[in-house]
Amino acid sequence: MTINILSEIDIIKATGSGEYVLRRLIDHGMKSGHSIKLYNPKDRIDSDADIYILADLWNEFGKQNLQWFESSMIDGIIKTKKYITLSNAFVNVCALPYFPCSFQECGADSCEVYKRKLWNYPCKNNPLTKSLFACASGNVFVSPLHGDVCGKFLGFDIPNQFHLRPIVDTSLFYNLGIKEDNKLYKYVYAGTISHEKGYSNIVRHLKSLRVPPRDMFWFGNNLTGNIYLYGNYMGTARYEDMPLILNNAVHFIH
Repeated sequence: MTINILSEIDIIKATGSGEYVLRRLIDHGMKSGHSIKLYNPKDRIDSDADIYILADLWNEFGKQNLQWFESSMIDGIIKTKKYITLSNAFVNVCALPYFPCSFQECGADSCEVYKRKLWNYPCKNNPLTKSLFACASGNVFVSPLHGDVCGKFLGFDIPNQFHLRPIVDTSLFYNLGIKEDNKLYKYVYAGTISHEKGYSNIVRHLKSLRVPPRDMFWFGNNLTGNIYLYGNYMGTARYEDMPLILNNAVHFIH
């Protein structure tokens, strides 16, 4: 089978957990004998395929000098090709990161995508967004809850759902048997640190539990705009270092 994968982010170079999962799928597909081509927005699709995988089409919204897939091209695939969607987060249903509007209040008057007429981008008010999921041969989400949240946002039950739970490399991530008294961190958060990711909610919860700042450790890119976080900011961590960090955490916040 020939497969064309469209993704805004370079799947091979990116280091996010979603891209890691997709790379594992690509490796499995190629080992199974399928012919797979990867396309970014800057690429010209030079060959047709038996099926298209549309994966995180509008990622990294708001960054400068990024190219995006043209809506007309995506519309053409929806109308004439066999395809499935693959969503690691919510970027295929909303152009704004992590539902900053909490999606329940989203409407023509409050939606920044709608007000700024960003019709190249996904939005519940953009018919292309609903067609993307409604017409797909399959819609892959990481959990039933993930699919339900996307459907609730778009206002309909998304059909043909498949749930691909995150792939864990058990050769790296396994219990090292470190006793609790010997662990280095009481509370650990690892990942992008931002208000959209719930930074304020996490801090509020820590304070309600009377967790002192000295017991909280943050790993990841700090996008909160705050120079000082509630607790200890440890900077970014390499993927290879995460098993040791997680094994040394008494409590892991996600």
